[in-house]
Amino acid sequence: GDGTCKWQPPFYEVPGYINFHKTVIVGYPSGDKRMTEVQMEALTGWSAKDEWEFESLGMSNHPFIMSNYPHHEGIWGWGDAGDQVIMVVRNMRQSMVEYHDILWDVGYAKTWADSFENIPNL
Repeated sequence: GDGTCKWQPPFYEVPGYINFHKTVIVGYPSGDKRMTEVQMEALTGWSAKDEWEFESLGMSNHPFIMSNYPHHEGIWGWGDAGDQVIMVVRNMRQSMVEYHDILWDVGYAKTWADSFENIPNL
């Protein structure tokens, strides 16, 4: 208070002994989730981790997992570690158009396998 507050970075090394209720933060269509990430880090002091880092660098105990919906590469790097989801939608009208564009791109696929075959169309 009184103008003496100082920005501090979150803790990037998250200890494994803390039992977090993990939150997956997704942006649809892939935008604006960074603002939510920054707010969650500021409120808790714990850093978020991008979902591709779970896939490439291994599992960790980060309480916030950043991703996109839909995820075109089909990576679900955090496995079953996410307990809840915050979906950030920037503009509902624009998002509905984007959603139908994506459905068109994947041939209105009904299964993951069908969607995966159409990835080159994205």
